[in-house]
Amino acid sequence: MVSEAFITNTVTIIVLAILIGTFALPKKIRYAVHALFLLSLGLLPILYALDVIGFTFGEAGIIKYMVSVVVVFTARSLIVEGVNEEGPMRWASIIAGVVIIMLVSVPALHSMGALTFTIPKYPALIDHILYVIASVLVILGIFMSHE
Repeated sequence: MVSEAFITNTVTIIVLAILIGTFALPKKIRYAVHALFLLSLGLLPILYALDVIGFTFGEAGIIKYMVSVVVVFTARSLIVEGVNEEGPMRWASIIAGVVIIMLVSVPALHSMGALTFTIPKYPALIDHILYVIASVLVILGIFMSHE
């Protein structure tokens, strides 16, 4: 029988390889892949909370780090694509990107002792909803940018 540690390590290595591999992709494709990662990171827990599906992401350490990395890079992509867009979606993308980066980085910096303040605790469902919104904005930004 395969041990739980072996499965966790294997999943961790595969997830890291996929995540690192996305950075070799062309920019628009990378943005789309990161947006799809973010969409799944937001949508699956929401569907699980609504009892639509019977599974969600485990509490494996790699999932927490993957969420942080993908969220920050996707929010960065959201800001970059927002700058290249024209129209009202431009400001929605930029503001959403800044808000998401702040929601991820301030608690992380506080836990490392780099900041003396943090954001008050709020339900995780808010993060999941923001991830879904951000992923939709990134996908829209891919098609609306002028690069």
